[in-house]
Amino acid sequence: MLSKAQLEELILGAGLVVELESPIPTDREFSDLGLDSLDVYNIFVEVEVQTSIEIPDSEIANLNTIDNLHAYLAAQDS
Repeated sequence: MLSKAQLEELILGAGLVVELESPIPTDREFSDLGLDSLDVYNIFVEVEVQTSIEIPDSEIANLNTIDNLHAYLAAQDS
């Protein structure tokens, strides 16, 4: 499973949030971080690749922060 720090690194490493530095506030919505829908899609694809956990489209709307995404992954991993 990816940790919150790994999720943050994934976002920063992809150059998606250039105006923010580490640590990214994990409770801020992705849109508040300056990410558009394509950026968020790319994040979810990369998370699925790295974790082998498929995230249904119906869940994506609820996973709008690093905290929410991390909690979802933790629940799927257990």
